[in-house]
Amino acid sequence: RDLELYDICIYSSVLWHNTDLYDADYPYAIRDMLKEYVALGGNLLYTGYSPTKAFELNAGYPVYFGADTFINSVLGISGANFSNLARFNGAISQVDELDHFTIDPDKTLPAYEGHISRVETLYPAPGAQVWYSYGSNYDPDTAYGEFQGEAVAIYNEHGLGKSAIFSFPIYATSPGPQIVQILHTMFGESVSNDDPLAPVSPGLQISGNYPNPFFQNTSLFVKGTGDGFLRMKIYNLRGQLVRTLDAKKAGEYDWDGKDDTGRTVSSGIYFARIRDGGKTAQRKMLKLK
Repeated sequence: RDLELYDICIYSSVLWHNTDLYDADYPYAIRDMLKEYVALGGNLLYTGYSPTKAFELNAGYPVYFGADTFINSVLGISGANFSNLARFNGAISQVDELDHFTIDPDKTLPAYEGHISRVETLYPAPGAQVWYSYGSNYDPDTAYGEFQGEAVAIYNEHGLGKSAIFSFPIYATSPGPQIVQILHTMFGESVSNDDPLAPVSPGLQISGNYPNPFFQNTSLFVKGTGDGFLRMKIYNLRGQLVRTLDAKKAGEYDWDGKDDTGRTVSSGIYFARIRDGGKTAQRKMLKLK
C-alpha cells in the first residue's frame, strides 16, 4: 500500500534518499499526503536524481511549473533543466551554515574524472532559497560545464513545515557533516538537555495514543512510571506549553485537543511529555481539523 499520513506523522523530519537513476516517480503518487505533512509542520529532505520526475512526472527540459503545482507551491521549485552531457563534481554551498559537497571519486566512473552526470538544475520559486549550486571542473562554455552556478538544492517553507530538495544523490558524495547540519541547524532537530522536547529516557515511555492522527480527542498510555498519576504536558512544535493533563486513572490520560484556557488548538503536530524523577518520555501526535 502507499504511505499514509499516519505512517510518518510521528516523525518531525523525513529523509528520502532516492538511489534509482530511472524509476524515481513514487513521490508523485503520494504528493497530497506529503503536502499535508509539510503544511502541518513536518520537514522533508529529498535527495536523488530527477526530482521533477519524482514529484511531477516530468519528461522534458527545460520545464516550468505553475504557481499552483505541488512542486512549486510546496517545494519551491518553479522549473528545471537537464543535459546528459553536463558533468557535476560537487555542490557549492550558498548559505553560511552548510558545508560544500564533493563527489567521491570512488563512487563514479574513472572516465568521468571525479564527476557524475544526470543532475538536474532547479529554478527557485518566489520565496524559496537556493542552498547549493552546481559545481564542475569543466569550462562553463562547454557542454560538460554549462550548468556551473545553477541551483541544485532548494529550501522552501510551506504552512508550518519546511522542505529541502536536492537534485543529486548525497550517497555519491564524500563523507561530511552536511546532513547533521541540515537536520540540526536548518530543520531545528537539535535540542539541549533542558529543552521540553529533549530526548527521552529508557524505561519510561508513552506507549501510544489512540487515535493518531485525531480530530477531537485522543487517549495516551504511560508505562514504566512509579507513580501512575504524574502530570503530562502537551507542547506545540515551537516548544510552547499548550496543556497540562492529570491522569484520569493510573497511567491513562485523555486530551480533548484544547489548551489550558479551553480553546481548541489548531491542526498540527504536538508532543506529549511526562517526567518521573530524572526520567522523561515523549510521544508525537498529529491533530487534524
